[in-house]
Amino acid sequence: MRAVFFPRLVNGPFGDPAMYVRLAYRGEALLFDCGDLHALAPGELLKTRLLFLSHAHIDHLVGFDLLLRTFLARDLTLLMYGPAGLAKQIAARLQGYTWNLVDGYPFVLTVREWRPEGIREVTFPASQAFRPHSERLLPCHHDILHETPWYRIRATRLTHG
Repeated sequence: MRAVFFPRLVNGPFGDPAMYVRLAYRGEALLFDCGDLHALAPGELLKTRLLFLSHAHIDHLVGFDLLLRTFLARDLTLLMYGPAGLAKQIAARLQGYTWNLVDGYPFVLTVREWRPEGIREVTFPASQAFRPHSERLLPCHHDILHETPWYRIRATRLTHG
């Protein structure tokens, strides 16, 4: 059986946390945590469709701006999963920039927070200066955050001490 998932630590075991997982034959990748991403080529970043954040400490999120900048004028949606409160943190970060030149940009960032009652989804369209556009609550059965015919991502809660 051929390998389908090709994971690599972007910054080695002692650098900022970021694990890039290329999916063979799919033309896409998953990103687990978003530390410094400068070691990834723009083409690799553009294959990222899902970003899973364990928590929002700076070393897990410092690469977000590079990812955002790479996606900005593209007709893509990035799904970002993380803990409760992430949408508010990302909204604050996005509003820290001036977005007067993004009219018509098709990129959409969708943040999904894993909560006890389900997954809270908030959408941030670039064309609307990344103001929160819609919000809904999705079911989350058996702690499965995301599922496709090719893979399933399941989460577990941990305490960071």
